[in-house]
Amino acid sequence: MTRPKIQIQNFLKNCDLLINPLKGNNYLYKFGVSQNKWIDYMISAKPILISLNSYRSIISEANFGKFIDSYNMELVAESIEEFSNVNKMGLNEIK
Repeated sequence: MTRPKIQIQNFLKNCDLLINPLKGNNYLYKFGVSQNKWIDYMISAKPILISLNSYRSIISEANFGKFIDSYNMELVAESIEEFSNVNKMGLNEIK
């Protein structure tokens, strides 16, 4: 079932941090990835954490969030804690 975009944005505005964990081989994401949900995440003006071993595309180029190694769970936890310590969460807050 497809949800109208307004419902997606209403949900995202209640989030403090948007996380997109991706695991895949280097060949799969060799030239980057630009998932549809990233556009919704960017529209919500919330910080984004993406775990991906690939080219850092639209999110990092626009300074909307942070990419981390997807196979390092310690780094995932540290990054979530880093975002939780930011007083005003939003665009371009953490690089």
